[in-house]
Amino acid sequence: MAHSEFTISIENKGINTVKKIAVSVVVGVLFSLSGGLVAFAQNNKETSLVTQTSVGDVKLGMTIGEARQVLPKSYRFDEAGGSEGVVFLGIYDGKTLLLEIGMYYDGREIDKKPPINENQKITGITIHDSRFKTAEGVYVGMPIAEAEKKYGKLKEMFNFPHQGEFGSFTKQPEYLRFNFESTRGSNEAGVYEEDPNCPETAYPPSCRKFVKYTPKSYISSMSVSLPEPIQKTVAITNTPKDFQVNIYGPQKCDEDKGYGKTTYYVSWKVPLGNGGFRLPSQSFDFEGLLPCPELGYGENRNSVSYKDQWDVFLDDFNFDGMTDLALRDGMNGGYGFPSYQVYLFSKDKEEFVLSPSFTELGQYQGMFEVNPNRKMIYNNSKSGCCFHQIEGYKVVDDKAVKVYEHTIDGSGANGGDNPNVFTKKLIAGKWRTWNKTTAARVSFDKGKSSKTISVRLTANEPIKWFKVGASKGQIMKVAVDSSDASVEIVDFEGDASSYVSHEPIKEGEYSAVKLKGTGDYFLEISAEKTVNVKLQISVE
Repeated sequence: MAHSEFTISIENKGINTVKKIAVSVVVGVLFSLSGGLVAFAQNNKETSLVTQTSVGDVKLGMTIGEARQVLPKSYRFDEAGGSEGVVFLGIYDGKTLLLEIGMYYDGREIDKKPPINENQKITGITIHDSRFKTAEGVYVGMPIAEAEKKYGKLKEMFNFPHQGEFGSFTKQPEYLRFNFESTRGSNEAGVYEEDPNCPETAYPPSCRKFVKYTPKSYISSMSVSLPEPIQKTVAITNTPKDFQVNIYGPQKCDEDKGYGKTTYYVSWKVPLGNGGFRLPSQSFDFEGLLPCPELGYGENRNSVSYKDQWDVFLDDFNFDGMTDLALRDGMNGGYGFPSYQVYLFSKDKEEFVLSPSFTELGQYQGMFEVNPNRKMIYNNSKSGCCFHQIEGYKVVDDKAVKVYEHTIDGSGANGGDNPNVFTKKLIAGKWRTWNKTTAARVSFDKGKSSKTISVRLTANEPIKWFKVGASKGQIMKVAVDSSDASVEIVDFEGDASSYVSHEPIKEGEYSAVKLKGTGDYFLEISAEKTVNVKLQISVE
């Protein structure tokens, strides 16, 4: 975890940068449809040096228009080879292909050649002619046996569809890629054997193990390319309270294995007296995060709205008036739910500090619920089909302390038997329990279908249960006249299992359900402080 900030002052318009995020890079894959792939050759009288960033006068990062300026005007730009319907742009000297410059157009979508994009950048150069040589004298057309004298033994070779045969030498520069062919007609440049232990789910060509190259095999092309960033950025937009969040996820992500590092970068505004603001920031690293953020938002997404994502949560978890932070650390919760590392904001340190207590709550089944009115944290958990529990926590000295449980235990319920439903609350250091046996019967006056009950909830009696008889198909509405209390249907006893869900109906300020059984319905009303409320119940 790293911490930094910079300050913006309206008075002097100055920007002082204390820290910058450094993005590591690695050599990229050659075939980049979005960037470009270049093959270059010159006439027999000229030679050009192949370096990490250039072939002759053509440099990586140039646009097509800029490349035109360094190439002879007689060269023409036209279609070159392609792959799976994608047509590449080529540069020719007469009929001789000199360059391939990325994707020209998608032949599956259009029928004729479009105008050339002169602003497209060259991100890779593939050499097809022997007059281009590396500093060690390696060139296209050189037999593999001769190249081994320069770059060591050929350590691997693969033959994949649409990529041909490619491989690497033990001592070659990392920025080079080689493709191979054989002079023996259609025969392969390599000799392969099937791997008997290859998994059934593996890509079939990868199950062929390279044994050796054939005597007449040679280098058919050499390539250099721009390095790709090891991380890609996803910006979280519409974040609360002037926070800014970027996720630097792996450039290449595997659904099962992850790959590499994910960095959360969080910054926030702190107002200054002169009208400007400071912008402190922190970064948090996670290795092999599963699934990678790009899988959650789509490989081509570089931004996502805060309400549509599940990696970052910003809220006041400990109710001290400061915004705290939760970051997804994987899918380690029960039943494969996401799990979270939780950081509380320290006023003294002016940074987020990992909280083991809150992080433990973040390892259940998804992110916990924050209830600011009750100053409570709620967590959901289950075991199998029939055990469900809601746990409630108070915050004491920045630690989460469990004070509430609501349990539906149907582990012994068979043949339509109703499960055991109960609520427990920690009061003065002791747990008290409410269930069907503690419920008070509510009876409607003759000719009436509704009733209002005065209820007093206190620190020693924060929960009360009531039971109301009703029939299948009726609509039950319940409400309380105070936001400091809540009421819900928590149990049923009658001609249907309490597992049967009751169809919710939203109507005004009432909580209403269409009942699916005939019998007694049990209501729980609760509060976290002393309050006098009116409980309204109707059955129609």
